[in-house]
Amino acid sequence: MTKKSTETILVLVIACVILNLVFQRKFLLSTAVVLGVIGIFIPFLADKIHWGWMKLGHGMGYITGRIILIIVFFFILYPLSLAARLFRKDSVKIRPGAGSYFKDRNFVYTKEGMENTW
Repeated sequence: MTKKSTETILVLVIACVILNLVFQRKFLLSTAVVLGVIGIFIPFLADKIHWGWMKLGHGMGYITGRIILIIVFFFILYPLSLAARLFRKDSVKIRPGAGSYFKDRNFVYTKEGMENTW
């Protein structure tokens, strides 16, 4: 049994005890005792519980990460883009029908200008 599985079992036992104190449900205390016994005497099963708990955590992180990104996109970025379109601030100075957006510079580059660029 690894140290990580022992820590996971300990966290689950403490969570069950705290939930028992809050909700006064006897099955939570029984669950804490069973998990504690498994953590101490059955290391193979403790490793499996740790593996399952980690998979559950990774799955929940995968789902909630996407939910948070969707919320940020639709409630922050999308309204900002709509507001920018409504007020038509043309920050890149795009002119419709222009042949090119590049500006011609008549500038002669010298050796001294390349030596100290910053």
